[in-house]
Amino acid sequence: MSSQLTYEHSSLFFRTLSANGLFSATSGLIMIVMSRPLATFLGLPDPRWLPGLGGVLLVFGVGLLVRARGRSVARAEAIAISAMDLGWVVGSVILIVALPGLFTSTGMIVVLAVAAVVLGFFELQAYALWKTRR
Repeated sequence: MSSQLTYEHSSLFFRTLSANGLFSATSGLIMIVMSRPLATFLGLPDPRWLPGLGGVLLVFGVGLLVRARGRSVARAEAIAISAMDLGWVVGSVILIVALPGLFTSTGMIVVLAVAAVVLGFFELQAYALWKTRR
């Protein structure tokens, strides 16, 4: 098994990484720029933590875009990126289950929709890694 994943071996992984990066960076930017209206829309009582989370997402997304453009990534890094995506999905579900009154019904739908998109990125990345495991 090669320790490097290249575009030539898995264009699916790198195209998914690009989409993931764009989605993450855009989501982060929205959280930073529109924290108050977004908090109101989601039903969150305090918007102050959204810019911090948005900053993390923006940096994560830009990092993914840079990695995708490089057309080569260490397999361990690719696995870590996919694990972070899965962590986002699990964290979203835990947040909704553990704190059921935190979000409005619309907010819960948005959080679950974002989690579904991120789960899709995870699945595509995991499939690409599985296909190139030899």
